[in-house]
Amino acid sequence: MFADVTNPYSIDVLKGIEHVCRQEGYMLMVCNTDNEKDLQDSYLNLLEAHRVDGIIINIAAMAPKQLNNLAKLTCPLVLVDRINTSLGFDSVGLDNEAAAKEACEHLLSKSYEDILVITESLTIEPRRARVDAIQAFTEEHPEMTCQIVETDKISDAFTTSTIDEFLRADSSRKKAIFTTNGVSTMRAAKALKKLNIKTGQDIGLIAIDDPEWVQLFEGGITVMRQPTQEIGQTACNRLLSRIQGNNEPTQHIKLAAELVIRQST
Repeated sequence: MFADVTNPYSIDVLKGIEHVCRQEGYMLMVCNTDNEKDLQDSYLNLLEAHRVDGIIINIAAMAPKQLNNLAKLTCPLVLVDRINTSLGFDSVGLDNEAAAKEACEHLLSKSYEDILVITESLTIEPRRARVDAIQAFTEEHPEMTCQIVETDKISDAFTTSTIDEFLRADSSRKKAIFTTNGVSTMRAAKALKKLNIKTGQDIGLIAIDDPEWVQLFEGGITVMRQPTQEIGQTACNRLLSRIQGNNEPTQHIKLAAELVIRQST
């Protein structure tokens, strides 16, 4: 069950899950909640009624009602990406703190001083973890500054004006944009095109997630590439071990990102 099955991240995770299911002889059912909490509840009830062997779930932010519904499930459950260790379920996702720190170390090595972080809603735990890690890094390195902008609360025009103001403020300092996922990277890239600002020359740009289009944008965007298919395979293998009776303590598996350096930095 995915929050957004059209997201390139979800598609790649799904490929990893499907690979393991095919090997092990399991039929895979896919539910897309479109980030709707009520639809998520409906699908959980449906899957429970069909007595599925187990569920892998990439969830939207949850209210107490959704948490209670998860707790009522009688089948094994593994969470993907949106890890909440307090829920008592196995989880698999990116090591967000390490990925953000490595990205910041790369920016520091290239002498970037001011960072504009563009992110979708920080109510989603992985994004919050990434932003917290960026802020912690800049606090440890006084020569760097950090400014946070949440794109789902603003228009494209405001994103463009924010980047413009960011560049104009103290133009003697070397500046970079850090985007926390593919959607915010697209917003930033559109704004830079509109402003006729060249990445790697006028401004740096680094992102978490590596959708195919970023390789084509002005010589390519530097990214922290998530091991998306490995995340899917690991989650599926973990679920199958639970289905087969593994009762060991809950595991929260964090996989490493890969720094892919391109022209934007």
